[in-house]
Amino acid sequence: MNQQLSSKRNSDSMRKSLNTLGSSVAAVILALVICGVLLLITGKNPLMAYGKILETGLTSEKFLEMLKRATPLIFSAIAVAIGFKMNLFNIGVEGQYLFAALISAEMGTHVSLPAPLHVLFILIVAMVSGAAWASIAAILKITRGINEVISTIMLNYIALSFIQWIFETFFRDDSDGGLNVKTTEIAPSGRMPDLVHDRLNGMFIVALFVAFLYWIIVFRSRFGFQLRASGLNPIAARTAGIPAKRMILFALLLSGAVAGLVAMPSVIGDVYAYGPSSTPTQ
Repeated sequence: MNQQLSSKRNSDSMRKSLNTLGSSVAAVILALVICGVLLLITGKNPLMAYGKILETGLTSEKFLEMLKRATPLIFSAIAVAIGFKMNLFNIGVEGQYLFAALISAEMGTHVSLPAPLHVLFILIVAMVSGAAWASIAAILKITRGINEVISTIMLNYIALSFIQWIFETFFRDDSDGGLNVKTTEIAPSGRMPDLVHDRLNGMFIVALFVAFLYWIIVFRSRFGFQLRASGLNPIAARTAGIPAKRMILFALLLSGAVAGLVAMPSVIGDVYAYGPSSTPTQ
């Protein structure tokens, strides 16, 4: 009997996975068809256009560039996905990674550690800073019932204004009245090594590792079960003894911590500093 139940669960899981995969493939095919029709309407050959995309995208240089640009997107997607599992919409990823980038870049210049520990220190500071900024929205949600969409959007603008004020106040060059547009460069010991010289740095491996941890935590842990249960049916979750407020706090803190890593491919892997004009894909 137990064997039959286990077999049925495995079959259901496989069917669900295939349905998910089929939906994704169907969406891609539909997008290609629609784009092809639009190209035909404009008098272009869609096959030539798709061939050019493949020809360009499959070159080693462009492929590495794609992976480089995908790295911060992986972090931001995971950060948002954590909240989604509990029906929380963390729209404040931008503010969280900007705040984390400033704090981690500045603190990273004031410590002297061996190479692996220095990099790890900066990453931890970034995660703690991102979680700290996200905690504001979490506390407002728990204590005052303020919707996280509104609070996180507002916190994005607060973070931008705060960073601008910091650079105008503390990084102004008195000799010419201008601004030092970046923090002091991080020492070589705090820089993420390259996987491919000047093309792709080790933050891509970190992104894949974080994605794997996300799968483990969300789908293979007690915390993940409580997170998903709270998102699917909050009333049933509370009835089962799952603390709703604590789950909201943990979910947004974890989401903010991952969001804090979004700018790290640039801060410790490319520019080795942070300025108000820096971007995660710089």
